[in-house]
Amino acid sequence: IFFGQKLAHTHWCVQKYIERPLLYNERKFDIRIWALITSTGELFVYKKGYLRISSEKYNINSQDKAVHFLNPSTQRKSKNYNKAEPGYTITLDYMDDVLRHCYPEGNITYETHVLPRILNIIIDTYLAAKDQLNPYNRDFVAELFGYDFIMDEDLRTWLLEINANPSLVAPTKKLQAMFKDLARDTYELTMAPYEKIKPIKLQDRNNYSLVYSKANSYFSTLPVNERG
Repeated sequence: IFFGQKLAHTHWCVQKYIERPLLYNERKFDIRIWALITSTGELFVYKKGYLRISSEKYNINSQDKAVHFLNPSTQRKSKNYNKAEPGYTITLDYMDDVLRHCYPEGNITYETHVLPRILNIIIDTYLAAKDQLNPYNRDFVAELFGYDFIMDEDLRTWLLEINANPSLVAPTKKLQAMFKDLARDTYELTMAPYEKIKPIKLQDRNNYSLVYSKANSYFSTLPVNERG
């Protein structure tokens, strides 16, 4: 699809296609999770997220882009867009319902079977690139990344891509509320060291979790590594 569109002086990343993705109502879906990296090396993962569900039934042989690509610009062109889920999205709160639908005989939960793998991947990618994220050691900076994951029918979780400056254009009111919370929590967390907001005050009202940090950071006196 993209072979005729490569620009000069660009780099390509070749990925293996997941031929047998986990399907919800016969349709492909992926999971969007946000990670926040601070200038002092803390890595946070947002507890909320959402699923993007294809508007078309999955068929590996289909030439319809909406079957395979879950980005908004592709899905909005589908004749079935908005017919199943508003804005072709559901919040992460429904992930356990999706897993029960896909595995009715098993006791499969997002917290136990999916989230640990997601955290491992986020931490691994951060450690692989951390020396390039803030090469001039600037203070008072932070960056939000949008991680996209897909699951296969064997319940394995795979990284699709990492988005810098992830879009916060919300197709539904639920996502509008979530994005508003995300913006508030991101601002509060990044400004906490400079506004002298104690971390303990953020625990009950902020939706970020610290998953990686060196010792004696503003948010933890001990080193943190939630990789399993």
